[in-house]
Formats: sequence, structure tokens, C-alpha cells
Amino acid sequence: MNKTLIILVGPKGSGKTYIGTLLEKRLRIPFFRVEKVWLQLKEEKLYLSHLKKGYQNVNKEIDIQFTKSKKLIIESTGTYDFELFLNDLQKKYLN
Repeated sequence: MNKTLIILVGPKGSGKTYIGTLLEKRLRIPFFRVEKVWLQLKEEKLYLSHLKKGYQNVNKEIDIQFTKSKKLIIESTGTYDFELFLNDLQKKYLN
């Protein structure tokens, strides 16, 4: 499975969305704004189950995006268990 996932990591306000938008326009690689997944869960309390559900939803959306394109850009603040998130992505997409 030849897929390319570019992850822009940095604190809130560091320019991830700006850079992702530029890359999307210039390189024509879809940019998935992960924040929209978290905003959909905003009504729930910030418990561990909420965080797990958020990452599950992000993973599902990445899968959907990869059905449309072989390349994808996402953004992340690297919070919660970012290393676990990366490990899950590597298991799924690295051969």
C-alpha cells in the first residue's frame, strides 16, 4: 500500500493549518483538518474515553481520505498519547 501521510505537529497557533493549506494548494495533496473531529466531540466531557473516541474518529477519517488519494496531510498538536497514535498509523500504513 503506497501511501504518503504528512503530519504537521506543533502547538496551537504555530501555523500548522496555514502550512497545510499552502501545501494543499501548491502540491495538490488533500489537507485533513483534524480539529473538526475534536469539535464534533466538544459536547462530551474530556475523559479518557472521549480522547480514545477522538483518535478513533481521526483514524477512520484518514482511512476514508486514503480511499480518495494516495497522499494526505494532517495536523496535530501532539497531545494526549501522540506516540501511540503514530504507532497505530505505522502499523496500518507501513509495509
